[in-house]
Amino acid sequence: MKTLGTELPHEILRCRELLKNYDAIGHVGLFAKAMILNDITLAEKAILEGDVVKMIHYFKILQACE
Repeated sequence: MKTLGTELPHEILRCRELLKNYDAIGHVGLFAKAMILNDITLAEKAILEGDVVKMIHYFKILQACE
């Protein structure tokens, strides 16, 4: 069964893999990489704090990352 508690970590991993693409394009990708990394950090913080509202918020943000 898919839950926020299982899907948010998967989305974080997907976005961590996405960071590799931004690394590959060099300095042009630095801003996008920084933004995604910040969102990942805040999502992980929400998980640690057990803040479901923030978890939902960052889950949606991370889903939009390409």
